[in-house]
Amino acid sequence: MKVIISNLLLLLLITNNVVFAMEGHHGMFMPMHCNMGLDTASCVPFSTQNFNRSETVEIPCGSCVTMDVAGDLIFENGVDVQGKLVFPATRQALTITTPYVFVQGKLVIEALTDNIIPQPDKELVFHFVGSNPVIFTSHHNQTYGKCDGGCNMSKKPFVVAGGSLDIQGMHDDCRTWSRLLSVNEAGSATMNAIAPAPSSRDGCSDVLVNESFDDATTAIIEGVWDGYGASSTVHPDGYLSVTDRTSGHHAPRVYLPFECITPNAPYLVTFRYRYRHSSDDSNTNSFIVPYLQLVRGKVAAGGGNDWIRADYVHNDRGSMANVPIDEWHD
Repeated sequence: MKVIISNLLLLLLITNNVVFAMEGHHGMFMPMHCNMGLDTASCVPFSTQNFNRSETVEIPCGSCVTMDVAGDLIFENGVDVQGKLVFPATRQALTITTPYVFVQGKLVIEALTDNIIPQPDKELVFHFVGSNPVIFTSHHNQTYGKCDGGCNMSKKPFVVAGGSLDIQGMHDDCRTWSRLLSVNEAGSATMNAIAPAPSSRDGCSDVLVNESFDDATTAIIEGVWDGYGASSTVHPDGYLSVTDRTSGHHAPRVYLPFECITPNAPYLVTFRYRYRHSSDDSNTNSFIVPYLQLVRGKVAAGGGNDWIRADYVHNDRGSMANVPIDEWHD
């Protein structure tokens, strides 16, 4: 089934006891008492009702009308479904052109009989036209009398006020794909090669840093690892400790081989860490969650080491959290 609603700028849904208010039109719309037996009412064909389509076409409250017209149907002054309007499963293709649709009763679009899609000869299209505001005047049987004096609904509105929409989809066993009508041989396709991933620079490894701290001297002697703003020690059992920290950003620091970093290449960073107290204050376990900070040293104007400043390439500071102490975390 295919239902198309085109050029629709405004949709106001007010169904049963749920009210969506717009443009200050606050109030309650309810199903009307004159529609109490609507579901059991006999339906009559639309073509037999002699509706004047140059005026507002009203489906009377308490009555049921089945749309049996095919082709193009123009409602010059809109349609107000106060009763029940049914687009049956056996319908033919139909395009309805209208400035608005009001539903105070029930509008039903049944699932098509045949379990195939698409079915161009069954398409139902609502085409909304007009550039002037539309005034909605509620039926006199509306319980609360809202909009009985008229409410401005702007242009091209589809309004459901106390009524309901029953738009039925395809059958459960209907395939939601279409078979190709024909296939043409287009010849060999031109394949565009995918750009290779950036490779490591000459003489460099894909791994920039891989340290287990098994050697208690190498990392410190070569100036690769240290403690930023604090003391650092490599322990014989294979870890680097940073102590005497006085700030949240005091942490282990590693110097990356800048000449081996490949631009635009992804790098994976993994590490293990643990927090330990230097005092007996075991109640304190609130720490800043570990985060990465990439810093590039730059020499400012004037030269000399005294003019080196830090340029933060990445500084995604972590947040405070309760972290179990004296336990290793990945």
